[in-house]
Amino acid sequence: MAKKFLAVAALLLASVFTFVACSGDNYAFDALSDNPAATDTVKSNGGIYVEKGKYSYFVNGAQSSSASNEFGVHHKGSIVRCLTSDLTKADRNVEVVVPKVIYAGDLDSSGFYIYGDKIYYTTANNVKDANGNVQYNKLDFMSVNLDGTGTQLIATIDDNLNPFNIVEKNGEVYILYYTDVTKTVNGEETTVKAIKQINAQTKEQKLVADDVSGCAFDRSEGGVKVAFTKTIRKKVVATGQETEENYNELYVYSVGDEEASLVVSGKVEDSAKRTKYTVQTMSGGYVYYTYQTTMTADKALAKASSSQDIVKLVDSEYSSFVPFNENGKDGIYVVENGWFKKITFANGEKESEVLLAKSDVSSGATINLEKVYGRYLYFTVQEEENVTTGILYRIKTDEANQEKAYTVVSGSMASTWTNFDFTTVNGEVAVVYFNENESLKFLNYTYMDIFAFDAEGKEDVKSKRIGRLTENDSKSAVENGDDKNAVDAADKFI
Repeated sequence: MAKKFLAVAALLLASVFTFVACSGDNYAFDALSDNPAATDTVKSNGGIYVEKGKYSYFVNGAQSSSASNEFGVHHKGSIVRCLTSDLTKADRNVEVVVPKVIYAGDLDSSGFYIYGDKIYYTTANNVKDANGNVQYNKLDFMSVNLDGTGTQLIATIDDNLNPFNIVEKNGEVYILYYTDVTKTVNGEETTVKAIKQINAQTKEQKLVADDVSGCAFDRSEGGVKVAFTKTIRKKVVATGQETEENYNELYVYSVGDEEASLVVSGKVEDSAKRTKYTVQTMSGGYVYYTYQTTMTADKALAKASSSQDIVKLVDSEYSSFVPFNENGKDGIYVVENGWFKKITFANGEKESEVLLAKSDVSSGATINLEKVYGRYLYFTVQEEENVTTGILYRIKTDEANQEKAYTVVSGSMASTWTNFDFTTVNGEVAVVYFNENESLKFLNYTYMDIFAFDAEGKEDVKSKRIGRLTENDSKSAVENGDDKNAVDAADKFI
C-alpha cells in the first residue's frame, strides 16, 4: 500500500514541480500512466532494446552526437516504449519516455539500462562553451523514472568515445568508465588512462586505477566487473627517473569494492623472462586474456575470475573470439584459416575443433564476431578499411560443415555507434537494429526482424518498423501520400 501511495504522490508532484538541470534544459514531463513495477522482470538490458514487465523500451532510431538534443522534443533518437504484445501492430501506441537523443561513441557501450524503477542512459552534452559552441563531444550520464518524470543529470565526462558500463550491485547503481587522467611522472604532468567509478545515487566519484593499458567490461547478464592491465613503473637509481617495466599486471575490479584485486603479475625473479598480459574480453565474471613471456616465443590464452581461479586454456594466442562454456568445458568461437571454428579446451590443450562453415568473404575483408544468441553465432563483415557494411550474418553453432556459410538479416544497421540487439518474440529470435535500407524519409528508424519458419519448415524472416516517426517525418509521409499506418501496412508483417 505504501508503494502505491508513493507512486500516486509522485504523479501529483510531477505536475507541480519543474526540475531545471545545470545544462539549462527544463526537465518537466507529464507522467505516463500504467507503468511497470520496480520488481518486474527486465530482459535484454544494456542495448537499444530493453523489456520491462509488459513493455518494450527502445531507442527510436539513430542520431549523431551533434544532432539537435533539446529536452522535450520527440527526437529520432529518443527512448520510447510500446506494449510488447502490440509491437508489430499497425495501430500500436508508441510513447516517448526520454525526449533526448541517446548516444555513446563507443560501439560496445551504447544503449541504456533499466534497474528498479529507473532508466539510465547517456546523451551528448548540449551545454555551450564560452565561445557559444555546443560541447557535444562530452557525454552526459542521466537517469529518469519509468514514467518519464524525475530526469536527473548524474555526471558529465569529457570524452564520448571511451568505453563504460552501467551496472547494479546490492541495490546500488554504478557507472564504470575508461578515461584520461593526469599524473606527475618525472616531474611532468602526463596523461594516462584510468578506470573511474561513479555511484549513480550519491554521484560520488572514485579513481579505481591509473596507468591502465587496456580493459574489458563484463557485459554479460549480471556482470559487475571490469578487468584491466596496469603499466608498472620503476625508478632508475642512477638517474632517479621512472621508466616502464618490461612486464605488467592484470587486475579485476568489482563495483563498490574498496580496491581492485590483483589476478597475476608478470614479474618473476629472472628479470629476463617477464610476462605481459593483454585483456581480450570479459564474460560471466571471467576475464579472458592472452600473454607472452619476454625472451621466448611462448604465447597462451587463459581465463580467470581471481588469482585463485586462473585456468590456462591453450598454448596459443587468439586475438578475436567469442567465449563459451558448454557442459563444464571452456571454448571459443573464432575465425581462423578461412573457417568459422568451434574450439574446445581441456587441461591446457585444444581438445576438439569443429569446422562450422567457410568464412566465404572477399579478400581483405574483416569478419567481426558479434554475439552468440540461441543456437547461432552472429557476425558482421567489414569490406574495406573503416567501412562497415552494417549487414548481420549468422551461422549455426551446433552443425559442422554447413553448406551455407551465413544467412542475412533483411535490413542493414545504419549506425556505427551501436550493435545489433537480440530478444525473443513468441519463442522466435528477433533482431533489433537501426535500418538504413528504407526510403530516405524514414532513414535510420528502429526495425525488428523476426526469424520464424513457414509451413514447409523453411526459415522466413519477417521485418517490421517498430520506431515511431517524428512529427516532421510523419508530416512528410502524409504529404507524399503515405501516412504512418499505410507505411506500416506496407510492411505486410503478420
